[in-house]
Amino acid sequence: MEILFSGKKDLIPKDINIIDDISESHSDDIVYISDNKSGEMSDLDYFLKNSTSGNWVAYSITENTGESLFDFESGKNQNLGDDYADGGVEVGLYRGNKAFISSILNGQINTPFNYLFMGAAREDYNIKKPALFLDRDGIINKDFGYCIDKNKTELVSGIEDLIKWANGNNMYVVVLTNQSGVARGIYTEAELKGYHCYLEKLLSDKGAHIDLWQYCPFHFEAGKGSYSKKSFCRKPWPGMALKSCDVLPIDLGKSIMLGDKVSDALDIKGLTNLHLKGQYDLSNCENPVFNKISEVITYLS
Repeated sequence: MEILFSGKKDLIPKDINIIDDISESHSDDIVYISDNKSGEMSDLDYFLKNSTSGNWVAYSITENTGESLFDFESGKNQNLGDDYADGGVEVGLYRGNKAFISSILNGQINTPFNYLFMGAAREDYNIKKPALFLDRDGIINKDFGYCIDKNKTELVSGIEDLIKWANGNNMYVVVLTNQSGVARGIYTEAELKGYHCYLEKLLSDKGAHIDLWQYCPFHFEAGKGSYSKKSFCRKPWPGMALKSCDVLPIDLGKSIMLGDKVSDALDIKGLTNLHLKGQYDLSNCENPVFNKISEVITYLS
């Protein structure tokens, strides 16, 4: 991987190959980074430090074809400043072939997108498979509201069958859950992780395998202390799904997200969003809505 970089270079690891001219690239696959209007790169240092030095890939707003990967609503296309806990980077980044990068530099492509997401490189990056992303409360366990009490836990009917279906159809199963109960001080992250281990054991005993658990503990309004932050990982923002790609070689464009709230739908182009009817209003939902999990399995099959 080579980087054509415009702007500050002090955050780039020395062992990453930086080129000053696109013609100097020895590879057809390059990354172009440019400053935004403010000239700041608030979170770039975070991503570079958490990437594999000298060999990293970017989950950017474009693919090699130049097709937009993320389709942000107008209200979400904004600068992500100090109030954000993770995920937003205030620079433009494009990963693509020389022809596509050249078209950007020559002004032949005008794009409103200015955000990037990066993760550590994987040797199996080119042998990705889709994921079944699941919300937790209302999808895996019945939603009793900020409750991680094992004695009050009930699995949603049919959830083990859906997970086993994904296990048997060459898909990863990844849980993506907003957990503002941490931000509100109701339970700690350690207690939350312990509860996830408990849920995983319940499902494992039924032959259903979860590959990865991701949670967002932040809430901008209700959070206390350091948890009072906006977060790009809080659904419907796609941060948790993107971070899952650091751990597993996931094909996001062929993946599926199942939740019980409209806000569970992820802003990722190509990904299929589905909803399970529960205690939340889905009357204005634009995605398929199902009354029970068996219907979801039939739909996917």
